[in-house]
Amino acid sequence: MSVANTVKIEEMFKKYDTNGDGKITRQEFTALFKVIDGEKWDNERADRLFNCADTDKSNYLSVQEFLNWVFRKPRGRAVAKAVAHKQLEERSQSTGGIMDLAKTAPPGFDTDTETSSSESSSSDSNDEEAAKRKAARGHRQPRKKKRHRAKKLVVSDLVLYELLTNEGGCVGPRLELGEFVDLFYNASQQGLDAELARTVPQDIGHLGGDRSMESEDLSPFEVGLLYQMLHEDPKLQSGTRKERLEAALQLVRENCEKCRSDLEYTGPPSLELVGLDHTSPIGWGVFQDLLALIADLMLLDVDHVLACFFNTHAETFEITDAIATRIMESLFLKVAKKGETILEQHIKSNDFMRMCHVQELSDAVTPSGIPHARLTLLFGSTLQGLPRLLRERDERRGAVRKKAIKDKPHHHHKSISGRIKLGILFDELYKALPVGSYKSRLKMVLSMLDIADSLKATNTLKH
Repeated sequence: MSVANTVKIEEMFKKYDTNGDGKITRQEFTALFKVIDGEKWDNERADRLFNCADTDKSNYLSVQEFLNWVFRKPRGRAVAKAVAHKQLEERSQSTGGIMDLAKTAPPGFDTDTETSSSESSSSDSNDEEAAKRKAARGHRQPRKKKRHRAKKLVVSDLVLYELLTNEGGCVGPRLELGEFVDLFYNASQQGLDAELARTVPQDIGHLGGDRSMESEDLSPFEVGLLYQMLHEDPKLQSGTRKERLEAALQLVRENCEKCRSDLEYTGPPSLELVGLDHTSPIGWGVFQDLLALIADLMLLDVDHVLACFFNTHAETFEITDAIATRIMESLFLKVAKKGETILEQHIKSNDFMRMCHVQELSDAVTPSGIPHARLTLLFGSTLQGLPRLLRERDERRGAVRKKAIKDKPHHHHKSISGRIKLGILFDELYKALPVGSYKSRLKMVLSMLDIADSLKATNTLKH
């Protein structure tokens, strides 16, 4: 907790302590957060946040209690969520309906019900009755169209922000610049770089197809300067994504030589070399803008940035839909069947062994490779251990989010399919390779895709 930040918080506290008694009431607290963001902090949400900060339950906040909550983050969203659910359940019982519970749930809090965005409950019941009448008259009900698998994120930006502000199972109110920059640096070491943009197709249509742009190999110092740019210019935060990108490009071009060549990043305190305070707080809005700028400057889909950040923070390995699709197409030579996506196709032992042979991972091809018999056993043991590996994955994700995990049954698996299981397979393969073969799991996958592309190009030239 820096002295400067403490003084700022104390001054803000005094400003809203209208009667000057050294404490702020629930109403004064609500007024403070409405000034910060009136759209986000309504009375109900501010009230729940006050309950989290009011640790002694005196219905007042002293300046020290307020400082402890702001800087040490002893409580947060997890507690607020529990309080919110209790209040919402009580309200639903009093108003007599589960629909009331769903409608009154505040943004960011889950409910136990799902409501359709396109149809009301009344229209659903009408459709069901109409279908029953048709069936009674002997008409066949129309067959439901098979839905194509929707793209699913490894992690959302909101969940990632919660994870980064998590302390002791609760979510606090702030993320420090040094923590964010250090996460970016570690993620870039694991494979968040220009090679990812080059090897895997990116969904960057919002950039307008500008082919003159090249992927920027950002340094931690440039990420810090991007934060400073957003923090010091409120107009950029309220501007368009294109305006922020243009300002960011200018900043990067002015500072790239110094930041990438002259300065060495050794940890959050080294941000002082470019005049930045590594304890500066990053709010939710700036966090979103930073993620978008990093993705745009590196010509990456923001999904890849989120996944790399999550894998680095949680010390796990999960792949995006785009990477999984490239693996299926280029490494396993799979194609989508009618009515199915390519990620629904199955990988069997012979597919895995052929891929390992082409990639020269076997000692039958390379002396430093994995013994052929061990590769055969690797796929079989991964299949056999999938229930345990999937359960460990669920527990690991739950532990990171401090969320209770339901005991889901995992049946016996005969093949590998889907993004999650592909990630587990390549995680097991990475562990089986000699130490030092690849710098990270993601770099292993990107290297294998690069080899596959080179072999394809060579075969095309031959024919």
